[in-house]
Amino acid sequence: MKSALSASSHVVAGFLRAKNAHDPHATHGYFHSDRCAFTDATLGMQFLGNTAVRTLWEQLLPPLPAGAHSRATRIVGGLSSFIVFVTNSPEMFGSEIRSVAAVDVEDNRVVRWVDYWDGRTMDAGRIDELRAPTEAFPTSFGEALVVSRPQSAIDIAARHLAAALAGGASGAAASMMAPDAFFEDLTLRVALRGSAAIERFLDRALPDLPWGTGARLRHVTGEGHAGGFEWIGDRTAPNGVACIDVDESGRITRLTTMWDGTQLHVGTLSSLVLAATTP
Repeated sequence: MKSALSASSHVVAGFLRAKNAHDPHATHGYFHSDRCAFTDATLGMQFLGNTAVRTLWEQLLPPLPAGAHSRATRIVGGLSSFIVFVTNSPEMFGSEIRSVAAVDVEDNRVVRWVDYWDGRTMDAGRIDELRAPTEAFPTSFGEALVVSRPQSAIDIAARHLAAALAGGASGAAASMMAPDAFFEDLTLRVALRGSAAIERFLDRALPDLPWGTGARLRHVTGEGHAGGFEWIGDRTAPNGVACIDVDESGRITRLTTMWDGTQLHVGTLSSLVLAATTP
C-alpha cells in the first residue's frame, strides 16, 4: 500500500508536472472542484473558489517561456495535509524564488495552497508593484475550507511550540527540542544545531522575531510526526510558516521557518542574524 508521504509526493509531482508544461487545464485538475483557494502570502494575492483558481492558471501559465519550471525539494507531512518546499526557476517570476507552501488535500485534490517566500529574492520595484495594498491584503488564507482531521503528534507539538514562542518563553520552546535538534530560518539564512544553541537564540531574538512574542497561530498543517504551523505576526512580518519534525517521544528534531524579510527593517534583520551567530 502506498504510504501517506509517497501519496502526497504523487499529488505534488503531478501538479508541478502539469504546471511545468504550462497547461492550465491539467494544472487546475489537481484542485478540488467544489472548494479551493490559492494564496500568495507574500504578495497578498488570493484566488478563492474554483473559477478564480482556474483563471489564475489560465492567465499565468501560457505566457511563460519554455524554461520556466518549479521543482519540489522536500515534502513534510501526510496525505491530506503537508508542507512542500518548492524552487521556482528565474524564468518563472524573473528571479529564483524558493517558497514553502502549506497544503491541505481532500480526495487527492488541493483544497488549500498557501505560498510563503522571502520578498527580498525579487526585485524591490517589482514586488512593490505586485503586492496588494495593506487595506486589501487578505486576513484569512482559506483555513475555513479545510475539514477537521484527527489530532496527531504534529498538532500537539505545533500548538505547544506556537504558544511558547508567542508568549516569549524561550526556555519552554527549547525544552520541546531534542538535544541535537536542527533549526534553520530560511529568511535570516541562519542555522543552529542543538537545543542549547536554539534556546540562546530564542532568548535574544523572540521579541523581534515575526514568529516570536505576540504572534498568533493561523493553521496547523501536517499529519503524524511531521508538518508545521502558519502564524500571523504581531508587529513585524504579517505572516509566515514553520515546518517541524518530531520524534516518537514528541520532541522536535527539526524546525524550519520562512517569512517575508521585506517586512522588517534592515537593522532588525541584522540584529537577528547577530543573535544567531554570536556565541
